[in-house]
Amino acid sequence: MNLVSLVFLTIAITLTLCSSAQADWQYTTWGMSPEQMVEASKGSAIIVPADPQQSRYGFDCVVKGSYQSGYTAFSLTGCFDNQHLKVIVLTFPGQPSSADLDDIVSALSAKYGSPVDGVWTDQNGGNQIHVNCMLSIGVLEILYMPLTTGSGL
Repeated sequence: MNLVSLVFLTIAITLTLCSSAQADWQYTTWGMSPEQMVEASKGSAIIVPADPQQSRYGFDCVVKGSYQSGYTAFSLTGCFDNQHLKVIVLTFPGQPSSADLDDIVSALSAKYGSPVDGVWTDQNGGNQIHVNCMLSIGVLEILYMPLTTGSGL
C-alpha cells in the first residue's frame, strides 16, 4: 500500500469514526468545559495555559492532545468560549502535500456531499466541517464546529 492510499484510508477511517449519530464530535459534547473534555478523552488530552497566539475565532484553545485514526496521529486542539467547547481542530501530521488535501476533500465530499462555500454540513450529527489548508507553510487542518442556526435578516 503506497503512502497516498494509506493517508486516504486513514482519513476515511477518521470520517467513519466521526459518527453522524450524535450532535457532537467523538467523545466531546459541544458546550462542555475543558475539564470535562480532558476527562472524556481518557488520557489523550490535557489542559494547557491559554495563549492568545494559539486562539481560533477568538476562542481560547486550552485543550491539547492527540487523535489516532488508523496509522495517523493527528494533533487535537479544543477551543472554548467562556469555558464552553466551540471548535475541535485536527492537525495533519508532518508536511502535508496537495495529494493529502485532495484525499481529505474527497473523503469529506464522499461522506457529506459537496461543500457549500467550502463548508461541509453534517445535518444528522449537527456539525459543520471546514478544511484549513496552507500547504506553503505546512498547514492542513480539519475543523469541526457545531451547526449554527441564524435568524436571518
